[in-house]
Amino acid sequence: MKRWVLIPLAVTAMIGLMVGGLFLRHAGNVSDAQDDWEGRSDVTIKDFGTVSQVTITALSGPLANDDHLLTEPGLSLLIEADSHTLLFDYGLNAHPQRKTVPNNAKVIGADLSRVDTVFLSHRHRDHMGGKLAESTGKMDLDLIGVSPTSVAVFAPPDALSMPGWAVSEIYAPTIIGKGAASLGPIRRALFIGPIEEQALVLDVEGYGLVLIVGCGHQTLGKLSARMEEVFGRQPRAIVGDLHYPVPNGRLQIAGIDAQRRLASGDGPLQPVGDPDVRAFSQYVTNHGTELYLIGHDTHDDVLSLPFVRALSVGQRITLGNAR
Repeated sequence: MKRWVLIPLAVTAMIGLMVGGLFLRHAGNVSDAQDDWEGRSDVTIKDFGTVSQVTITALSGPLANDDHLLTEPGLSLLIEADSHTLLFDYGLNAHPQRKTVPNNAKVIGADLSRVDTVFLSHRHRDHMGGKLAESTGKMDLDLIGVSPTSVAVFAPPDALSMPGWAVSEIYAPTIIGKGAASLGPIRRALFIGPIEEQALVLDVEGYGLVLIVGCGHQTLGKLSARMEEVFGRQPRAIVGDLHYPVPNGRLQIAGIDAQRRLASGDGPLQPVGDPDVRAFSQYVTNHGTELYLIGHDTHDDVLSLPFVRALSVGQRITLGNAR
């Protein structure tokens, strides 16, 4: 066989081995995630106090109704719960000249220096401030006017490396304040690699539990199961995102639908699809859940469903006594 024929054959074989290795790695990660789920802690939290109301403002996301507000495929929420102010995730901050979260907060008149708690759902760049933050584990919180002595930071295990900051790693469902708790990290084997994501739970007096989710990599099924195990209740409302890039996602990499093929479903060959959306719809019907979704990794078709309220950047919702 001629040499010029052998070279492309060798390249094809090498690519095949690499792809096969990726699928084998993914299979191992899936097994590890299932073992982690089956070995989850049996923590229960029945009474962790309440907040009288909660106001949630979208600071990062793909939708906006004001040209002065920056949009991006990220997520960040400002949460005001009685006397406490929480920053839930930190967006992508994709605009180099004007960082998204500080810019949008300034435009709408939100004082981020009042933040006393930072809650990171998971270590992905679109939730912690960009590529550098993801690679180093350092969120640039100086940009919002807070200091290491003024805030408490809650993150999944090994998500942050911020010496001098009061970072508490969350390993299981944990009360983090009056009426506020972490659901605890749930491991998910994405094709791009495993991730541990935690969600925030607020108990709003006279209203019920509010579940605040960053991406929903955990899957709605496991979030629902964990809510029942830990709190004995399902959420009255879900705010944030739940990762339904159906029929496609917002991020294309080299022609690949990254959000649908690499960061959801059961891998590139078994992405999230219409059956998952139907199961999502059935859950909402069964539980009467109110949904407020940013849509940074959820398609507009899903956001336009009659039971979903899409949140635009700068928009505020209030749940509880002031409604």
